[in-house]
Amino acid sequence: MTSKFKINKSFDFEVTGRYRSKEKTIQGSRAANLFADLGLRYKIMKGKGVFNFSIRDVFASRVREIINESDDFYVYSFGQRGRFITLGFSYGFGKGEAMTYSGSRRR
Repeated sequence: MTSKFKINKSFDFEVTGRYRSKEKTIQGSRAANLFADLGLRYKIMKGKGVFNFSIRDVFASRVREIINESDDFYVYSFGQRGRFITLGFSYGFGKGEAMTYSGSRRR
């Protein structure tokens, strides 16, 4: 789920959330996970300049936990991506506006 809010002419706010339910596989299970990303965008100089600020995985809850088991083996796998914060500035040369960046592209 992604929601974008235009606060005023030059300020935008974006929230992205994702939920993946618990999943049963042939050999085991995959745990559920829930995470959220936030972003702010501030346009200056009639849109020629844009400041971007984003936080990926706001609650540090992007966890991957997998259990594979059988009569002969048991494998437990745990992985976690940390919180990622970016701050950037874009400037558009020429007639158009500056490019805007959304931090939700990376998986």
